[in-house]
Amino acid sequence: MFNKFLKLHSGKKSTNIQAGKDIVFNGSSYLEVKEICLDLFKQSLPELRAEAAAIANERAEFISQKLFYELWTKNPEAITRLNQPDMQYNLVAILKEYARNGDQQLGNMLIELFIKLTLQSNKNLIQVNLQEAVAVLPRMTVDQLNVLVLKVLLRFPSFDEGTDFSYLIEYLKNKVCPFVDFDITESDIKYLEYLGCIRRYQFQNETYPDLSCIFSGGWGYYYDLPIDRFFSKGLSRNDLGTFVFDGTNKNCEEILIQCFHDPQKLQLDTYNHLNLSTIAREKNIQMDKFNTLIERFRQVQMPQNEINELLINAIPSISKFFEVSDKLHVYEITYVAAIIVQVYYKTKTNADLDISYWTK
Repeated sequence: MFNKFLKLHSGKKSTNIQAGKDIVFNGSSYLEVKEICLDLFKQSLPELRAEAAAIANERAEFISQKLFYELWTKNPEAITRLNQPDMQYNLVAILKEYARNGDQQLGNMLIELFIKLTLQSNKNLIQVNLQEAVAVLPRMTVDQLNVLVLKVLLRFPSFDEGTDFSYLIEYLKNKVCPFVDFDITESDIKYLEYLGCIRRYQFQNETYPDLSCIFSGGWGYYYDLPIDRFFSKGLSRNDLGTFVFDGTNKNCEEILIQCFHDPQKLQLDTYNHLNLSTIAREKNIQMDKFNTLIERFRQVQMPQNEINELLINAIPSISKFFEVSDKLHVYEITYVAAIIVQVYYKTKTNADLDISYWTK
């Protein structure tokens, strides 16, 4: 929700915005730019009936006040650049979009995008994509935004090393479930592709990994180590036999822990499977024994249908998560979509989402 501002009072050659206390912009540039933007907004509107015009003007005044307050709070130096045509063009675009429907969440997101724009002093790829995001965001539905968030969360889940299955469930409840309330169709997917938010992978065999590899934390799909931390059925001491417990493989024992799903069995104690071979070398585990150990645990990884059933029993709404994986596995997120997702995620959770992968 927008903050409820108190009544605005302007002194001579200054503009005050009140948000519990007075905040003063000295000089006339802020007031002039604000009035210019509102005038440009009114001129750009189609001819509306009196009642609709009054609503649009009221919304434009409201969003402009909120925007300038946020700008002063987060990047006050940018106020001196608001007389530039490019800045005013983006400002007017934001006023128009909010005036059309008065969607407060959309307004917050557009303001956040504008703040990010003001942080780019020179024209660069980031600025170009931010401007594109300002144009694309108002044309998207909440369902489409939720799908894109899940797509990013599928791509880069963030777990801490040493986490167990209960941690995974809490992660899904807190980070994923807020975005699973959607209805996605083939038309939505085609539309997101048309908007430039998603694109098909260049190679047919290049897709996102399935959920078992994602939740392993090691991107086994990419690194040929699909060992599963969260969904291993485990092996008993008898299964491992003298291969591990013959008194000569003490270091092998050190990388085993109690299985999350069967306390009578063991599983590998590693989160990042990409570094599994490095761990083996550090512990002086013979590579032939290490590779045999990996192969044995691969054989007891839960199949995808069991993973789905396990998670859905724990979190019924998570079925939507699998729907996204099934429908969008041949698509990747574009930089513009990643920017929009980051802003949307922030407005929903007040947490930052790392999109540095798309800026490399």
